[in-house]
Amino acid sequence: MPHSLKKILLIDDDEVNNFVVKQFIKRLGVDRYIVTETNNGSQALAYLQSCKEESKFPSYILVDLSMPVMDGEEFLQNYQKHFYGLNKDARVAVITASIRDSDKSLVDKYDFIYGFISKPIGEEFLKKFFELS
Repeated sequence: MPHSLKKILLIDDDEVNNFVVKQFIKRLGVDRYIVTETNNGSQALAYLQSCKEESKFPSYILVDLSMPVMDGEEFLQNYQKHFYGLNKDARVAVITASIRDSDKSLVDKYDFIYGFISKPIGEEFLKKFFELS
């Protein structure tokens, strides 16, 4: 993989949201990003384990909170415990349809979270998240 390509991990079981995010990414510079989708936190952790073996972690992680099998908060707990120390440069954002204060407080709970964005996710947030503006 050429050095200029950046890896994005999209963790969300919402196919429509994933499609929208990928379309925004494509408009923002498809030639510089490789997007990997997972449908839950468990799949995402398995993917990160394979990245660990290759020492090629994603530069950006977008994680939904409400998913089957393993939700976003459990993913974040496992990410902090097993991967954050190996991937401190990654930008992590929480995306959710929730408006609960307890969900919004996750941004403060984990110091590695860049931000919290409510669905539908917007192009302006992604520009800032991907450091394009």
